[in-house]
Amino acid sequence: MQDGAAFTFGYATNADGSSAIGEGLDDDPTIVGISTPYMTKMLRYAASYVFHIDTTYKLDLSGYPVLVVGVSDCSRSFHPVELFVMSQQTGDLIGNALHSLFDMYKAITGEFPTIRYCMGDGDMAQFNAIVEITSSKHPDNGPLLYLMCFFHVVKKVQDGGSVAGFQAPLSNALFKRFYRVYSQG
Repeated sequence: MQDGAAFTFGYATNADGSSAIGEGLDDDPTIVGISTPYMTKMLRYAASYVFHIDTTYKLDLSGYPVLVVGVSDCSRSFHPVELFVMSQQTGDLIGNALHSLFDMYKAITGEFPTIRYCMGDGDMAQFNAIVEITSSKHPDNGPLLYLMCFFHVVKKVQDGGSVAGFQAPLSNALFKRFYRVYSQG
């Protein structure tokens, strides 16, 4: 397959080899991964840089979540690796997506990816899935450092009006500190 040739993966197949995409229901979920060999090979940089995983919504009429997976480098450039359209955002589906991604990477490169740093949001399904797959597929990978992106840190801290129940002066001081730390990058 040529580096620029798009392919889909991550779904089950019927006995005759045809795609079994699913109905999008709880007991028959939908998951489809989309990538190219070139994009998939970008995962090799996850050993030195940051692996990103995030879910976005409302990109299509069905409202299905889209799991975006990629790697960012030291110049803060984001390199997409895969997109997964899923009927729900559950730990099992995210785990299936990551398993199929890492298996596809191994099929293309002959190696299992090394993930040292992962940036995501505060979603426990994402966290549990990435921890499970990095430890089960490649136990000598070393400890995974899970980072929460700046937007999600601020959102988690400010939920509820005042910052985590703190009074305004302390809330303001916390936000100033967050912005100072993140702007120095």
